[in-house]
Amino acid sequence: MPRLKPKVNTTYAQMGMAALLPGMQHMIELMQAEFDELKQYLAGLQNSEPGKVGKPAGKSGWPDDPAERSAEMKRRMAVAKGLAKAKQPKPQQPSALSLERKKAWAALSPRKRKARLAAMIAGRHKQPTVNLEVAS
Repeated sequence: MPRLKPKVNTTYAQMGMAALLPGMQHMIELMQAEFDELKQYLAGLQNSEPGKVGKPAGKSGWPDDPAERSAEMKRRMAVAKGLAKAKQPKPQQPSALSLERKKAWAALSPRKRKARLAAMIAGRHKQPTVNLEVAS
């Protein structure tokens, strides 16, 4: 039974309350997960040696294996000194819509391209107009 009983008990009010429930359940689950993670982190801090405070295992982005961690540190130091190249992200493949638009743009004549660009710029700078009528 809700704390606050709605004054209106119509089908629309019931539908509105029913629509809120999934979102509320989702937020409860998210908050519970954050609560559990915070409790686990605090327990790790309290059970660790004095002076050793760090991120929980697996959350730091470093490998768990000491040999892999050492190799990653050497690689990062080399990147910082400029001796090695940083890992480059893979380029994204253009979407089918993007390729289609590029083909359409390439098919336009220079005059049509110029006209389309001018129309885009004019639309961007166009000020909205408001017509006010005097009530009589």
